[in-house]
Amino acid sequence: MWQHIAVMLVAVGWSLARIGHALADILRALNGNPRPGRNPKAGKPHQPRRRG
Repeated sequence: MWQHIAVMLVAVGWSLARIGHALADILRALNGNPRPGRNPKAGKPHQPRRRG
């Protein structure tokens, strides 16, 4: 009985951690700060090209 409860708690905690990491990545991308180790240009706004 206790083993089933422990397994469920671990599964719920693991899924919540995955959701938390995904939300953190989304918030970083919206703020223009990509996760370290990824493409450094990811999430940054494009600079306008100058025509002249």
